[in-house]
Amino acid sequence: MKTLLVPVDFSSSSNNSVRYAAKLSLDPGNEIGHIILLHSYYVSIYEQILPSPDLVQVGEKEVREKRQEVKDHLAALSRDLFSGIDQRIIVEQVCSRLPLIRAILNQVEEKKPDLLILGSNSNGDPAESNIGAQVIWIAKTSAVPVLVVPAETSFTVPNRVLLPCDFRTLSNIDLLKSLADSHSWIKKDLLVLNVDPGLKRAQPDEKFKAVLDRLNAWLKNIPHEIYYSDEPDILRGILDFAEEKQVDLVIALPGKHSFLYSLTHKSITEALSVNAEKPVLILK
Repeated sequence: MKTLLVPVDFSSSSNNSVRYAAKLSLDPGNEIGHIILLHSYYVSIYEQILPSPDLVQVGEKEVREKRQEVKDHLAALSRDLFSGIDQRIIVEQVCSRLPLIRAILNQVEEKKPDLLILGSNSNGDPAESNIGAQVIWIAKTSAVPVLVVPAETSFTVPNRVLLPCDFRTLSNIDLLKSLADSHSWIKKDLLVLNVDPGLKRAQPDEKFKAVLDRLNAWLKNIPHEIYYSDEPDILRGILDFAEEKQVDLVIALPGKHSFLYSLTHKSITEALSVNAEKPVLILK
């Protein structure tokens, strides 16, 4: 059975990611048996030593009270959102005094989750959620796949999934093995989009043909189609394509194999988690 890790800070975007996880777990085909709700109530040493503008210092008593408040809030959230799911699914509530990213990495190391679900802020507004403000760094440091859920996105079964690629940098096509191994995410159609403003496909060389052959080989058991975009603005081309085809999920390859890396020097995480209206699954 699979485990989901969902950081929570009780913001609207964070609560939406928990709601998304609950809906995701309703599908028996996803084999989800354990959901971890994680809250970091970290209080920095500066807050404990230096008084606030109201001349109030944060002491151990206040920390204990905050921890109990968080526990009560997590329990209420769990009751509200998970009361209707399969009772065999374990919903665990974890409170940590560690800073957010360290708390997440600690849970990843200890609990070995299969997927980390993060809520991103509306229009990238850092004031909305501490988790949303750090979604880029969390995604970059996570050792497990990350699903970034936009703040106002409701769960839908991912029948149409978009995989943007840059064939010029996809030298290690074996990265798609993790996609082939987790194809339960894909219920129907996988749309592979090669962003090719230089029209290299018009006169494909041997390397281009080899990448295309290996791509089809890896995805032979997944219904898929390959498309091309001539849009010079890479991100705009991808987002426009996603809107036109009404995709439910965007899948991103990691690191330098991301479709944006060599052309814009920006990670896919930064580009899509802020701009997309669709959930983004970042493979590892």
